Amino acid sequence: MASFRIYCLPEELFSWLEDLRRAQDLAALAFSRTEEQSLVIAADQALAFSPDLYRLYLMPSDRMPGAPLAMNDVQQRPWGWLVADPGHLVGSSDARCLEQTTIAAEDAYEKPAPGVDPIKPAQYVRWLKRKAKPVATAGVAGVNPSGHSYRDIWYTERARELFEDGVVWKQNATYRVGFRPIVRRES
Repeated sequence: MASFRIYCLPEELFSWLEDLRRAQDLAALAFSRTEEQSLVIAADQALAFSPDLYRLYLMPSDRMPGAPLAMNDVQQRPWGWLVADPGHLVGSSDARCLEQTTIAAEDAYEKPAPGVDPIKPAQYVRWLKRKAKPVATAGVAGVNPSGHSYRDIWYTERARELFEDGVVWKQNATYRVGFRPIVRRES
């Protein structure tokens, strides 16, 4: 299993996902809060961010479903799909929150048919981490009495700038605990 948690702007995430899709010939399923069925996005179609988008699945284009699916029909792990829960910038101008983006994948455990290559989506997550590394920093701390540090949660420079402008970082806008960047001091 591979996972990647990051505070970033939606346009940063979608730029990385588009690069990944082009490099690996990946299709996508997009789920919104307003539709019961997914939107099927072929590898040659662009992803589009919308405020009600809450989950994306990426898969090899030759294994793209032929029709939209309901969320309960998706079998991410057995099918070997990558899942991305994009964070959003939510709230009004005086109380804004940047939600955490979570990307995860686990290599398919079902044996493929003879002559069919196994799907290894964990490599896609590692690819995204390498892509984000030049513009992201690892390490956030909880904004609570314990102030626990999380070295496996990343943030981009643009997310840090939003934080410094008063935007709160949370895993989800409805949660109580917030996060802040850990600023490393130059030696």
